[in-house]
Amino acid sequence: MAPTRVMIILALCVLLPALIAGEYTPVKKESYIVSGHVFCDTCQLECEHPLATAIEGAEVKIECRDRKVDSLPLVYQRYGKTDKEGNYKIEVLEEHKNQKCEVMLVKSPQENCKTIKEGVMDKATVILVDQNGISSHNRVANSLGFRRESTIDGCGKLYELYNYED
Repeated sequence: MAPTRVMIILALCVLLPALIAGEYTPVKKESYIVSGHVFCDTCQLECEHPLATAIEGAEVKIECRDRKVDSLPLVYQRYGKTDKEGNYKIEVLEEHKNQKCEVMLVKSPQENCKTIKEGVMDKATVILVDQNGISSHNRVANSLGFRRESTIDGCGKLYELYNYED
Protein backbone atom coordinates (compact mmCIF):
# COMPACT_ATOMS: atom_id res chain seq x y z
CA MET A 1 0.00 0.00 0.00
CA ALA A 2 2.78 2.43 0.85
CA PRO A 3 4.35 2.32 -2.64
CA THR A 4 0.95 3.13 -4.18
CA ARG A 5 0.52 6.16 -1.92
CA VAL A 6 4.03 7.33 -2.78
CA MET A 7 3.22 7.03 -6.49
CA ILE A 8 -0.02 9.01 -6.08
CA ILE A 9 1.69 11.73 -4.04
CA LEU A 10 4.52 11.86 -6.60
CA ALA A 11 2.02 12.18 -9.42
CA LEU A 12 0.15 14.96 -7.64
CA CYS A 13 3.28 16.86 -6.65
CA VAL A 14 5.32 16.53 -9.84
CA LEU A 15 3.22 15.52 -12.81
CA LEU A 16 0.08 17.54 -12.14
CA PRO A 17 1.88 20.92 -11.86
CA ALA A 18 3.86 20.06 -15.01
CA LEU A 19 0.64 19.33 -16.90
CA ILE A 20 -1.03 22.51 -15.66
CA ALA A 21 2.01 24.63 -16.55
CA GLY A 22 2.05 23.09 -20.03
CA GLU A 23 -1.58 24.07 -20.60
CA TYR A 24 -0.93 27.71 -19.75
CA THR A 25 2.24 28.17 -21.74
CA PRO A 26 1.87 31.47 -23.60
CA VAL A 27 1.14 30.96 -27.28
CA LYS A 28 3.54 32.72 -29.61
CA LYS A 29 1.61 35.25 -31.63
CA GLU A 30 1.98 35.21 -35.37
CA SER A 31 3.26 38.31 -37.10
CA TYR A 32 1.04 40.31 -39.43
CA ILE A 33 1.84 40.42 -43.14
CA VAL A 34 0.68 43.66 -44.74
CA SER A 35 0.63 43.52 -48.53
CA GLY A 36 -0.46 45.87 -51.26
CA HIS A 37 0.23 47.29 -54.70
CA VAL A 38 1.82 50.53 -55.97
CA PHE A 39 1.08 51.92 -59.42
CA CYS A 40 1.71 54.92 -61.64
CA ASP A 41 -1.42 56.89 -62.53
CA THR A 42 -0.44 57.51 -66.16
CA CYS A 43 -3.69 59.32 -67.04
CA GLN A 44 -4.06 61.42 -63.88
CA LEU A 45 -7.46 59.86 -63.12
CA GLU A 46 -6.63 59.48 -59.42
CA CYS A 47 -7.46 55.76 -59.47
CA GLU A 48 -6.04 52.50 -60.77
CA HIS A 49 -7.10 51.94 -64.40
CA PRO A 50 -6.14 49.76 -67.41
CA LEU A 51 -3.33 52.11 -68.51
CA ALA A 52 -1.82 52.40 -65.01
CA THR A 53 1.56 50.69 -64.66
CA ALA A 54 3.17 48.92 -61.71
CA ILE A 55 6.17 50.59 -60.07
CA GLU A 56 9.13 48.41 -59.18
CA GLY A 57 11.31 49.63 -56.32
CA ALA A 58 8.80 52.10 -54.86
CA GLU A 59 9.26 52.76 -51.14
CA VAL A 60 6.29 52.48 -48.79
CA LYS A 61 6.03 52.57 -45.01
CA ILE A 62 3.65 51.58 -42.25
CA GLU A 63 3.07 54.13 -39.52
CA CYS A 64 1.06 53.53 -36.36
CA ARG A 65 -0.01 56.45 -34.18
CA ASP A 66 -1.45 56.41 -30.67
CA ARG A 67 -5.19 57.23 -30.71
CA LYS A 68 -5.26 57.91 -26.95
CA VAL A 69 -3.30 61.15 -27.32
CA ASP A 70 -4.81 64.09 -29.24
CA SER A 71 -1.61 64.80 -31.18
CA LEU A 72 -1.47 61.15 -32.46
CA PRO A 73 2.26 60.60 -31.72
CA LEU A 74 4.13 58.10 -33.88
CA VAL A 75 4.73 54.82 -32.01
CA TYR A 76 5.72 52.42 -34.81
CA GLN A 77 7.24 52.68 -38.28
CA ARG A 78 8.46 50.08 -40.78
CA TYR A 79 9.56 50.42 -44.43
CA GLY A 80 9.24 48.18 -47.47
CA LYS A 81 9.82 48.15 -51.25
CA THR A 82 7.82 46.88 -54.19
CA ASP A 83 8.83 43.99 -56.44
CA LYS A 84 8.71 43.79 -60.28
CA GLU A 85 4.90 43.65 -60.25
CA GLY A 86 4.60 46.66 -57.93
CA ASN A 87 3.62 44.51 -54.93
CA TYR A 88 5.03 44.80 -51.42
CA LYS A 89 4.89 42.75 -48.23
CA ILE A 90 5.82 44.17 -44.85
CA GLU A 91 6.00 42.03 -41.72
CA VAL A 92 4.71 43.59 -38.50
CA LEU A 93 5.70 41.55 -35.46
CA GLU A 94 3.15 42.76 -32.94
CA GLU A 95 -0.41 43.93 -32.43
CA HIS A 96 -1.24 47.65 -32.46
CA LYS A 97 -4.31 48.13 -30.26
CA ASN A 98 -5.63 51.67 -29.85
CA GLN A 99 -3.42 52.81 -32.70
CA LYS A 100 -4.22 54.12 -36.15
CA CYS A 101 -2.01 52.28 -38.65
CA GLU A 102 -1.58 53.33 -42.27
CA VAL A 103 0.51 52.23 -45.22
CA MET A 104 1.77 55.24 -47.18
CA LEU A 105 3.85 56.17 -50.17
CA VAL A 106 7.40 57.37 -49.53
CA LYS A 107 9.33 57.54 -52.81
CA SER A 108 9.11 56.46 -56.45
CA PRO A 109 12.17 55.48 -58.47
CA GLN A 110 10.49 56.72 -61.68
CA GLU A 111 11.43 60.30 -62.49
CA ASN A 112 8.32 60.92 -64.62
CA CYS A 113 5.95 59.36 -62.04
CA LYS A 114 6.86 60.50 -58.54
CA THR A 115 4.22 63.01 -57.49
CA ILE A 116 2.34 62.13 -54.31
CA LYS A 117 -1.11 63.71 -54.31
CA GLU A 118 -2.14 63.87 -50.67
CA GLY A 119 -5.56 62.62 -49.69
CA VAL A 120 -6.19 60.65 -52.89
CA MET A 121 -3.95 57.62 -53.46
CA ASP A 122 -1.19 58.24 -50.92
CA LYS A 123 -2.23 56.11 -47.92
CA ALA A 124 -4.42 53.20 -46.82
CA THR A 125 -5.57 52.19 -43.34
CA VAL A 126 -4.71 48.70 -42.04
CA ILE A 127 -6.09 46.99 -38.93
CA LEU A 128 -3.36 45.30 -36.88
CA VAL A 129 -5.25 43.77 -33.95
CA ASP A 130 -6.38 40.21 -33.32
CA GLN A 131 -9.86 40.69 -31.93
CA ASN A 132 -11.62 42.27 -34.89
CA GLY A 133 -13.33 39.35 -36.65
CA ILE A 134 -10.51 38.73 -39.14
CA SER A 135 -9.19 35.20 -38.67
CA SER A 136 -6.02 35.61 -40.74
CA HIS A 137 -2.96 37.69 -39.91
CA ASN A 138 -2.65 38.68 -43.59
CA ARG A 139 -3.76 42.23 -44.25
CA VAL A 140 -4.26 43.61 -47.76
CA ALA A 141 -4.14 47.39 -48.10
CA ASN A 142 -5.81 49.38 -50.88
CA SER A 143 -3.59 50.16 -53.88
CA LEU A 144 -1.43 53.27 -53.66
CA GLY A 145 -0.51 55.43 -56.63
CA PHE A 146 2.00 58.02 -57.71
CA ARG A 147 0.83 60.57 -60.27
CA ARG A 148 2.61 60.96 -63.58
CA GLU A 149 3.59 64.52 -64.53
CA SER A 150 2.07 64.25 -68.02
CA THR A 151 -0.46 61.82 -69.44
CA ILE A 152 0.33 59.07 -71.96
CA ASP A 153 -1.32 58.29 -75.30
CA GLY A 154 -4.68 56.55 -74.97
CA CYS A 155 -5.94 58.46 -71.95
CA GLY A 156 -8.60 60.25 -74.01
CA LYS A 157 -10.55 57.02 -74.45
CA LEU A 158 -10.38 56.38 -70.72
CA TYR A 159 -11.64 59.90 -69.99
CA GLU A 160 -14.67 59.15 -72.19
CA LEU A 161 -15.20 55.74 -70.63
CA TYR A 162 -15.08 57.13 -67.08
CA ASN A 163 -16.95 60.36 -67.98
CA TYR A 164 -13.96 62.27 -66.69
CA GLU A 165 -14.11 66.06 -66.67
CA ASP A 166 -10.98 68.13 -66.12
